Amino acid sequence: MRRALLLAAFLALPTAIAFAGTQFAGTQSVASFLASKPVPGRYEVVAFVVGSFECPPCPEGAQCEPCPPDAVYVADKPTSSPLTFDRLTGTELVLGTKRPSALRFGGRYRFTFELTTMKTSGRAINDLSLIEALMARGGGEEP
Repeated sequence: MRRALLLAAFLALPTAIAFAGTQFAGTQSVASFLASKPVPGRYEVVAFVVGSFECPPCPEGAQCEPCPPDAVYVADKPTSSPLTFDRLTGTELVLGTKRPSALRFGGRYRFTFELTTMKTSGRAINDLSLIEALMARGGGEEP
């Protein structure tokens, strides 16, 4: 029930990111996740938001190109400026989410996500779908 409420709050409000004041047990880095040759399932990493993509609205009457899915880009180390998809190096994760703007650039979070069986991009790993993001202390949160 608590998880469902946190997920509902995450999807509903851009500021509804839960805050936790301790390190998270059982999580891994982005590098260790990628090196583990993961199979479809649920995973957790602690990482920094290094960029995102949110499809802009198509003006009424215009014929717009289809957008890639909305996503947040996360990595083990923060970057000085937000990365775009074409600047990703393969050391980041692309987590599909309906509200990438709800996660603050440079913020450190514990991300719970699912590695799916689908592959819609040219990346080496199947699609990842964000389930939950909890802000972690000690990495970019505001005082």
